Amino acid sequence: RYRQVKRMMQELMEQRSQLLSGTLPKDQLLRLRKEVTGKMDYGNKILALDLVVRDEDENILDPDRTSVISLFQAQRRAAQTLTQRIQEEMSPQQRAPGHGTHGAASPSHNLYLCVRNFVCHIGEEAQLFMALYDPGEQRIISENYVIRWASTGVPQDIELLNNLKVVFT
Repeated sequence: RYRQVKRMMQELMEQRSQLLSGTLPKDQLLRLRKEVTGKMDYGNKILALDLVVRDEDENILDPDRTSVISLFQAQRRAAQTLTQRIQEEMSPQQRAPGHGTHGAASPSHNLYLCVRNFVCHIGEEAQLFMALYDPGEQRIISENYVIRWASTGVPQDIELLNNLKVVFT
């Protein structure tokens, strides 16, 4: 696994210099960009890091401008694509017995959370941290979602009022 990641990093550094050179035609630039982002996502997956959700042009989706449903669908497509790629690259000996390339993926669960109110002592600012915790592994398995609550009893960023939403995947 170390050698695989090392090789991938060397390829990414080489491709980065090609992207920054500015000498590639637009079609090759787009193709190289898709290849680079695919490699980065694949590397994140094999290192058990977070999945970056992207649009069709390989741009990172902005959760403030993208609906929760669209984010979920994009995340699901990206996860399926990466799982298929990993399955295809595995040798037959590495595959679990009875599982082919089209076997069932491990189950995944998603949690949609919408915070409508948070009660705290008036006159104090507060930060509300939320994350998913796996009691079996005794560790947090998601990124933190932070809500900053002003002393006035509303979110510090007033534009977030009635829009405090997060999807944990």
